[in-house]
Amino acid sequence: MKVSIVGAKPAIWRLLDLDPALTLDKVHDVLQTAVGWRDTHLHSFTDTDPYKRLRAVNGQVPEPRRWVAEDLLDDFEEDLLESDYVLGQVLTAESGPLFYEYDFGDGWIHRLELTGSVPKPANAVPAHLVDGARRAPLEDSGGIGGYLDLLDALASPSAGSPRTCLMTSKKTCLSRTMFWVTSSRRRPVPCSMNTTSEMVGSTAWNSPEVSPSRSTPHGHAS
Repeated sequence: MKVSIVGAKPAIWRLLDLDPALTLDKVHDVLQTAVGWRDTHLHSFTDTDPYKRLRAVNGQVPEPRRWVAEDLLDDFEEDLLESDYVLGQVLTAESGPLFYEYDFGDGWIHRLELTGSVPKPANAVPAHLVDGARRAPLEDSGGIGGYLDLLDALASPSAGSPRTCLMTSKKTCLSRTMFWVTSSRRRPVPCSMNTTSEMVGSTAWNSPEVSPSRSTPHGHAS
């Protein structure tokens, strides 16, 4: 499954090998670790981009399906409990992409695309990080628009040396080198569902190797 943050340029993406029997609440845990979020905000899964205007079909606008955590289940009568559904039910070759929104304020939309399937041995881990590029944006950085503004500011010659910092509204110091990673490929990193923090322990977006002058490649499909 390829995961891409919608609107990020250059692309922020991860390629994951996931057990289709994982429930969506577990997929949420994996995405948080693989992308690099801190799980400090609400989230949901939908079968359409929640910010894309839907077209009417036979005079009616179809309602997207939305899967949420139990504490959000009472907000809308049509919502579905994420722990009741497995990945293989909602993301198939026929379904089209699935969308994962993190932080309803910043509105980080992740596009989840099925890229293929491979046979798995009986002892295979349920989640496996295969490849990816670029760190996650900072939490509470204003969504994709605020993040792109920060990238523009950090790339500007007026930003000074690579150690120059900019202050956000939340007084977070942003190192200019924080946003670029090398394009070198790293070996796949297995992930135990009991310790999902191991998943990105040695991947390129946690690496101190950075190159402000180089952009990373887009993702590939398996």
